[in-house]
Amino acid sequence: MNITDWGSRPVPNVYLTSALQTKGVWNAAHYSNKTFDSVAKAFTGAISLADQRKYARQLELILLHDTPVIFPYFYYYLAAGNHNVKNYFADPQGNIYLSHTSLA
Repeated sequence: MNITDWGSRPVPNVYLTSALQTKGVWNAAHYSNKTFDSVAKAFTGAISLADQRKYARQLELILLHDTPVIFPYFYYYLAAGNHNVKNYFADPQGNIYLSHTSLA
């Protein structure tokens, strides 16, 4: 069993290639499925949204069948701002960058 705080990941490629592919660098469960590997490669190389959806569906069905991982929760991060504040940036992990922040 492995518990990982993934932080903010803007695209699913990190989960697919690092944690779930046979030779993934973070594949703590040692999950291995050649079909999953080839479909994940097709997903990450797909350009059209229609193709991405097609491959995502195939990946979901494989994972539902194999159940190599359980994502018990995801959390939303909410940051507030004001129109009078310029160059304020908060990332999804809760880090706030104020080095270029100023009042308008």
